[in-house]
Amino acid sequence: RTAANELLASLVNDPSISAAALYDKDGVRLVTYGQTPPHPPDVGLCDGFSSDRESVAYKGERYGDLLLLSRYPSELRGTIMVWVSVYAGAILLAGLLASWLAARFHRAVATPLESLARTAGDVTSSQDYTARVSLNGPREIRELAQAFNTMLEEIGRRDAELGEKSLALARQLKALRREVEEREAAEQRLRDNNREMMRLSREAGMAEVATGVLHNIGNALNS
Repeated sequence: RTAANELLASLVNDPSISAAALYDKDGVRLVTYGQTPPHPPDVGLCDGFSSDRESVAYKGERYGDLLLLSRYPSELRGTIMVWVSVYAGAILLAGLLASWLAARFHRAVATPLESLARTAGDVTSSQDYTARVSLNGPREIRELAQAFNTMLEEIGRRDAELGEKSLALARQLKALRREVEEREAAEQRLRDNNREMMRLSREAGMAEVATGVLHNIGNALNS
């Protein structure tokens, strides 16, 4: 018994052993280290411990059983549950952080870009260069929006200049058309006057010839 007590007491140096007991072949506990049941249990779990029972024999004769109890499986399960909880919390936190970052990115970057694209589409369809993009979002997005607004302002200015030039050209074309019409009318009057002068000249020549004939006839009659 003294040797058995010394043997079991030495198990304190083994961190994997929580308790141990030595039973005789009738199942009576002889010596114990830590909290052990009075009778050897079946191999497996015993009060939250993992039990391992070994037979004690000498020269082929069985003298009893040695019971070893260990908390490692339960501690391992507890550790696993802790780490599972930690990983689940980390994954949940990462998901929440990703959702927050995605919402912040959408509000800070995607929304201004959508506004820019929508304004560009409206300008393309309506040719209204007075539209402007709001200067929201990060510095790069604001600079892009400012450049887009500057481009729209320049296009609007050039479009206005082109419109004024088009109006001036239209007025010039109208004046030129009126001048051409006036010249064509003057040429037509000139042609009409020429025909009238030729007719009058021909009638005057005929009258002069008739006068000469009548004069000759009158001279002949007088003679």
